[in-house]
Amino acid sequence: MVRATHLLVIHELRRYVRVPVVAQAEIEMGAKTAAATTVEVSSGGMSLRCLTRLASTDPVRLTLTLPGIPRTTLRAFISWYRDTDKVYGLRFDSTDDRRLKIRHWIDQYLEIV
Repeated sequence: MVRATHLLVIHELRRYVRVPVVAQAEIEMGAKTAAATTVEVSSGGMSLRCLTRLASTDPVRLTLTLPGIPRTTLRAFISWYRDTDKVYGLRFDSTDDRRLKIRHWIDQYLEIV
């Protein structure tokens, strides 16, 4: 019972709202660029599907186009990887103010829904 409740609390109390959206993205790691597709986007980061293996602990440069806003580029860090479906979790660099464009997009999206 405690384990089931603990998992429910972990999954229900997230820091940021996650918006499921499929959009094109690119990840740059030095001279290497990989195409990806977004899965979920939040103000603090996002998950995306990428068939190219990404193995970087250094900051990456993420470029994405969300519906209704111009193409946006910002710094992020790879936080996790799920091999079963090639999905990565990225955390936006908190010192990169361009992440505020993503936050604004999410706020607008939530007002529509």
